[in-house]
Amino acid sequence: MKFIYTITMIIKRFISGPLENNNYLVIDESTNEGVLIDCSEISNKIDSYISNNKINLKYILLTHAHFDHILGVDFFRQKYKPSVFLHKDDKDLLNMLNTFIPKAKIPTIDTFFDENLHLQIGNIDIKIIHTPGHSNGSCCFLIKDNLFSGDTLFYKGYGRTDLPFGNENNLFKSLTKLFLLPNETKVFPGHGFETSIKQEKSIY
Repeated sequence: MKFIYTITMIIKRFISGPLENNNYLVIDESTNEGVLIDCSEISNKIDSYISNNKINLKYILLTHAHFDHILGVDFFRQKYKPSVFLHKDDKDLLNMLNTFIPKAKIPTIDTFFDENLHLQIGNIDIKIIHTPGHSNGSCCFLIKDNLFSGDTLFYKGYGRTDLPFGNENNLFKSLTKLFLLPNETKVFPGHGFETSIKQEKSIY
């Protein structure tokens, strides 16, 4: 007799912060381990969901270090003890937080990673795709056929490059890299609506 093991997961989107950021909680149903992708602020909705569902929050993964993606990190790190990850090329941007938010505390990062880092929640692999352009350390996270694209790729749009460490040439190289993914790949951006690689590739 042959058994087929199916990996199932939950994706929850929480719109949070004054810029209406998308924060995503991805959970492996078989183990109840989860990862929070971006953490815009201290969100009662995210906190309640993690607590009420007894999620083992293993990681907080940051797509980049702009203030609207990171201001809730320390609260969730202290309460749930996840490891916090940010790409090493966004260290300088992280240290500029007070340029944008003068009284903000720079959040604690446990690991400054590169693209070769391997991460997993339960039985689900997380692939890191370095996509500089919006910032030097901007990253997307590919989990099964779901791409969490931060501010690199949006529904009918892409990230701005006129902020510190933005680079238009690098951004278009990053988009070219993302458009090599399968057409059916779903895209969950840092702001706005969900889309797909097929839909966005057809625009450019």
